[in-house]
Amino acid sequence: MSAKIPDGTTGKILEEEYFGRVMVGGEKAAAAQKVFMELSGGQTPEQARGRLPFMSAVRFAKAVQPWQSPTLPKRKVARDLLDFVCEDMGIDPESEEAEHLEFYTSVGSPLDLHGVDAFIEYRGVRALIDVTKNPAKRFDDSSGDRMIMEELPDWNDPSQKIKYEQELRKYSKHLAMILSEAIEKRRERERAYVPPLR
Repeated sequence: MSAKIPDGTTGKILEEEYFGRVMVGGEKAAAAQKVFMELSGGQTPEQARGRLPFMSAVRFAKAVQPWQSPTLPKRKVARDLLDFVCEDMGIDPESEEAEHLEFYTSVGSPLDLHGVDAFIEYRGVRALIDVTKNPAKRFDDSSGDRMIMEELPDWNDPSQKIKYEQELRKYSKHLAMILSEAIEKRRERERAYVPPLR
């Protein structure tokens, strides 16, 4: 029985090039299907048409990553983006704190069906990334915890390397802002919380 997650979207080449793809086929198919069924209340991916509620889709994506550590993604864009976010948040990349900054791809997963191609987590807060080649969707349309990333300049072209880094830094600053604001809001809630009297 296959754990193939139906993919009703198009234009996956760019997202996969930037972020990789979750591991749901081949030798990982049985494990991926088991995780999916646990999160879907016993439905197979085919029965659920590849769909999971948002938080279950996040958990599924985290369970089927193509690399061993979310702190060390193997794709260049993912790795560079995570490094720049670390820098923008003022985190020493050699410190233990950097281990809390994690990158996850969701390309080819049920989370992809929610319009999320990847996400970065830091101490329980999350910034979502949607990559697009669609000229109608722009970075300026980013809102809340979701950032829209447009196609990047070719980093393999020596004449484009500086432009690639400038564009990626624009996105990393935005992601760092999302994560920092979410952490601050959580701190404010914790400070305002008054436990009930016993």
